[in-house]
Amino acid sequence: MNPVTSVPFFVVAQLVAALLAIVAVRVMYPDIGSVADRVVMPHDAESRARLDP
Repeated sequence: MNPVTSVPFFVVAQLVAALLAIVAVRVMYPDIGSVADRVVMPHDAESRARLDP
């Protein structure tokens, strides 16, 4: 197969894999949206200042 013609197949395969990964996470963790604020650490300085004692 010509490398130039295989690029679209590669891109489609990557998109399908990303979609399957999203579906897998949603199936395994259906309530992730409701707990995300407790498990995701803030990255801005203002939020960090509130967490530091």
